[in-house]
Amino acid sequence: MRIETAAFGLLLCLPLSALCGESNPYKLHLQNAADYRLHTLNDTRYFPATPAALADRPYAREIEAAARANQLDPVLVHALIHVESDYRADAVSDKGAIGLMQLLPETAQRFGVKNPMQARANIKAGTRYLRVLLDRYNQRIDLALMAYNAGEGAVDRYNGMPPYSETQRYVPAVLETYSNWRGQ
Repeated sequence: MRIETAAFGLLLCLPLSALCGESNPYKLHLQNAADYRLHTLNDTRYFPATPAALADRPYAREIEAAARANQLDPVLVHALIHVESDYRADAVSDKGAIGLMQLLPETAQRFGVKNPMQARANIKAGTRYLRVLLDRYNQRIDLALMAYNAGEGAVDRYNGMPPYSETQRYVPAVLETYSNWRGQ
């Protein structure tokens, strides 16, 4: 299956069949290549202050600190946590992902987390992992989120969006939440 790209300020990938007349809720349109990349936090045009509404969310201070330490937009981290665990530090997926940022045990170990249920450690490791993925995929948020959900190997193997329904729902959900909360 050939993967084509499309975007909505942030890039999503979809199967070629989706472009051939089939209805696809994930289809987005490209505007400008610069829009696909995560900009640095020093550029306030892209990362103004975190919206006040997020300050009341659970673990808001920890999310803000870990995001900024890893040069991430805290709103992106909030969106990821919202979709992954709905801010539940005790969340465990049927695949064994643990905590707020749903770290697999191997990922937790990779980033030195002994107890992934501990919120601060989970957030620190999850944001470090997201930074690693963004760097690996040239700041492409869509590819980083695909890899966060499906694994780096799957994204590389399929040269973009893997044919996993969970990932195909997950990436747009995080991007839509991020966009809504960022006010775009």
